[in-house]
Amino acid sequence: MDFFTLSDRPDESQKSFQKRMLEMEVYGPSEELAPPELINIIKDINILVVHFTVIPSSVIFAAKNLEFIGVLRGGWENIDLQAANARKILVSNSPGRSADAVADFTIGLMICESKNIVRSSIALRNGLWGKQYINSSYRYNLKGQTV
Repeated sequence: MDFFTLSDRPDESQKSFQKRMLEMEVYGPSEELAPPELINIIKDINILVVHFTVIPSSVIFAAKNLEFIGVLRGGWENIDLQAANARKILVSNSPGRSADAVADFTIGLMICESKNIVRSSIALRNGLWGKQYINSSYRYNLKGQTV
């Protein structure tokens, strides 16, 4: 049994990576976003483990022995699930992998919203000192609140 784990484009700039990931989130796992050498690399493997690498249908159909794709992230956005299902390839993600980071971010957003941090920042950048905001009638301090 052949096993392969792929680190997608380790020398790619952060800006290029973010652009590629946004395209993947919007348009799905298209052929253009997959590493061009991927088909040759995985054609004989049984198990593929990826993080952000885009796995389009061409790669799934070219890997004749592929039985399992492991995705090291919470979702399957980078995998062509229709192609995997057509080939009866099991795809597994890592639910909860980012749970702590998502929880931290959620608390941060709650504080930003309750204190109008982003709205105030935008107003100040535009030379305004805002006192009234869309949530002024129901904005609370977090002290004593259940979060």
